[in-house]
Amino acid sequence: VRFRGCTAVKDYIVSGKEQEAQSPASSANIEKDLQETRRYVSTDKPTNNEPAKKSFSNVTSSTTTIDDIEETRREVGGTTSLINKSQSAPFNKKIVDCVKGVQFPMILIPGGTFIMGATNVQCVDISDDEKPPHQVSLDGFYMGKTMVTQAQWEAVMGTNPSCFKGLNLPVEMVSYDDALEFCRRLSEMTGKNYTLPTEAQWEFASRCGQTIDTKFSGSDNIEDVAWYKNNSNEQTHPVAEKKPNALELYDMSGNVWEWCLDRYGVYTNHNQINPTGATTGDFRVLRGGSFNHDVKHSRVSYRNFDFPSRRINSVGFRIVLIP
Repeated sequence: VRFRGCTAVKDYIVSGKEQEAQSPASSANIEKDLQETRRYVSTDKPTNNEPAKKSFSNVTSSTTTIDDIEETRREVGGTTSLINKSQSAPFNKKIVDCVKGVQFPMILIPGGTFIMGATNVQCVDISDDEKPPHQVSLDGFYMGKTMVTQAQWEAVMGTNPSCFKGLNLPVEMVSYDDALEFCRRLSEMTGKNYTLPTEAQWEFASRCGQTIDTKFSGSDNIEDVAWYKNNSNEQTHPVAEKKPNALELYDMSGNVWEWCLDRYGVYTNHNQINPTGATTGDFRVLRGGSFNHDVKHSRVSYRNFDFPSRRINSVGFRIVLIP
């Protein structure tokens, strides 16, 4: 099968199944105007990255302040928040850093407690590695409003490895190691702590803190929120075309798989606080499903994994900012 110049060799990423390799895409020169991306964004653990001391003249930051973080928690119907107004500095509902004219909108995810894994709404589609369901408590964090786009990747990395070209398409053909390098450079540029989400952070945000237990992120109807095998025409789509979830996060189900910080491992039934995954193992976690996978792979609890060096046209990532 040919995808716009990229040779796809049975792109088959299913939890517990071996994935066949895919040849990397040849680089292409993209000279499109970034204005489209600027218009869009303006509408609205293995490692931790340390903020750098140096400053960059082409990096700016803006925030939207709220007087009481409980307001944000009420808007999404959140559970008891671990980030609250008693802390020494107020948290902002949204933070937007700008690098080389490209914005990076980050949405506040108030901390809380939820049930991670195979909840009842997942029904007969549950895989063994989603069990047992277990209680997880998380501190608050910020998450990218969308998966990282090609415009954002180019602004930070200066290249575009993607198979499907378009500034507002999700970047793909990036490995776990590539994604961490992106986070490192963005942290250096902004002086902030950007990284990949842990698997627990990803699922908590996808479930909106599990205020409403839906099968997919934001809906029980996959057509509302996801690009997947039956509606994608076997290609990625511009971010934020489908409906967001209640936290205003787009494409948490479908479009491309998203790397998580954790090593892949089995669940236990113990209550956990800010878990970071397995301590050993060769695989890294993937979440969310993709444009060329089935309905069940886009569920909020579905787990996938791959080698950290793998690059494929159905895998991208989303970033988090640690306050």
